[in-house]
Amino acid sequence: MAEPEEPVVAALAAVIRDHGWPAAAQPSRLKAMLSDALGAQAAEHRAAMEALVVAAEEGVVEAIAAAGTALDEEAVDGLRQRLEEWGLAPERAGWAVRTLLSLAPEPTEKVPVTSPAPAVEATLPPPGGSLGTVLPPIATMPTVETVLPAGPASAADETVLPPVAIPVGPTELPTVDEVTHIERAETVARRRRATRWVVPGVVAALVAGGGIAALVRSGDDDPSGSAHKPASSPASVAPRASGTELTAATAQDIPAPARALAMGWEKTGVRITALGPVKQVGAGSDAKAAPAGGSLLGFTLADWPCANTPHCRPWTKARLHVEVDGSARPLPAGSSSYVVAVPAGAESVDLVGAADGITQRLSLLEEAPAAGNIAVLARPQRRFKIGKTFSVTEHTDRPLDFGDGRRVTSVQRKVTVHGVELGYFIGSRRPSSPTRAFLYLDVTFTYPADQHPQGVDRRLAKLLDDAGKPYPAVDAGPTTLVFEVPADISSATLALGGSHPRTACRTDNQDICDEPYTVTLDRRQVRLPLS
Repeated sequence: MAEPEEPVVAALAAVIRDHGWPAAAQPSRLKAMLSDALGAQAAEHRAAMEALVVAAEEGVVEAIAAAGTALDEEAVDGLRQRLEEWGLAPERAGWAVRTLLSLAPEPTEKVPVTSPAPAVEATLPPPGGSLGTVLPPIATMPTVETVLPAGPASAADETVLPPVAIPVGPTELPTVDEVTHIERAETVARRRRATRWVVPGVVAALVAGGGIAALVRSGDDDPSGSAHKPASSPASVAPRASGTELTAATAQDIPAPARALAMGWEKTGVRITALGPVKQVGAGSDAKAAPAGGSLLGFTLADWPCANTPHCRPWTKARLHVEVDGSARPLPAGSSSYVVAVPAGAESVDLVGAADGITQRLSLLEEAPAAGNIAVLARPQRRFKIGKTFSVTEHTDRPLDFGDGRRVTSVQRKVTVHGVELGYFIGSRRPSSPTRAFLYLDVTFTYPADQHPQGVDRRLAKLLDDAGKPYPAVDAGPTTLVFEVPADISSATLALGGSHPRTACRTDNQDICDEPYTVTLDRRQVRLPLS
């Protein structure tokens, strides 16, 4: 593997330990439990998680849980081939099977492959007769405890399988032509049904040279116990996609992504609400399976808040397309769900959008935004109500009238911190990096004799990080509090206080304000939760 998957193995072991193999065999439940167990690491190990989910979907988990460590090399290879045929890369498919086998339970009872099988007697037809001979009634038939043919006598060459009791009832043997058809069909379907070939059971007996050759098969495919159900016809297998397709998705179960995936611009935004592997591209007679060694990815798009909320345009206004290793594929019109064929060896599959002169992209393989995306506009929440009100004393170095006819040198301000908004655009201005954001503080105050809300002078306000370091202030106006902060900021502290010079209006002429004075505000800090 290109990256270590030990956390995924540990998470799977915890799922099996706490919830059992039946839970691990349910794809949607397995994905949810692995995501919970991995937490913040889920996005990093998405490919490994999806491989295990596919193993659950294809019955590999159930097969390994049933057979335990008794699976022979051929059966293990069949499980791996099944995942490859679904679309997993050989290395990823092998890892998934090995990981599941490493956690598989030991069989409850070991049966050596050299154990002789009980003889099954059948009435031979007369010379020239058909093979439609009926076996003896079930009451006279032994219960066959299935074993493999005898092999090397050394202990190192022995293979252990769990015993499976198969009652043999009155069964009509097929004709030679029927047996030939079954063998041909079984050869075609063998890889897809690898997990069902855990132990052999009786299929047919052929009369040749005076002896009976028993073809043994389990009745797992047919609950009625019939051992002659032929495999699916090779004609039912869908052709493989070329690896260049991008179509509207038909009714397919596409899982939700492990994290919020969105791109926002000034006037529009788009979100991926579903993203994951699917089984076909196209529909009906046009349906195709995953390209050889590749995969099929389904995804669904929806609106996402823009910077200019609530005046946002639909997501279709963003010029969107998919790029596979740099090759662009346009989105089909009239749909919101799509399937893209990913060829073997593809290194990047991106949803690319452009609006307001800015291009952004989301990786569909890694479920992650590109480094140059506007990080703050991908946040699920950018507005926070604070609603804190408190009083702080203002001092002046000369007596002033604050609206009640008295001239004093101190007065109580009633300050209210209404809320916080994170954004990316202030007119034509932008933060210094796509990973940065503008934080706007809505703060006002009133005087006891003047209840008209006023803005706080930005020279009396600072925004501090958790270490007490101030964030850079942005000059957006004398009483507009804006700071440049990291886009992923989760908390901050508003610090009010300090001194600055001002001018007061003359008492004899309020139209002339040229009398200088200094205002000093007592210090007060307010914690701002931003997550």
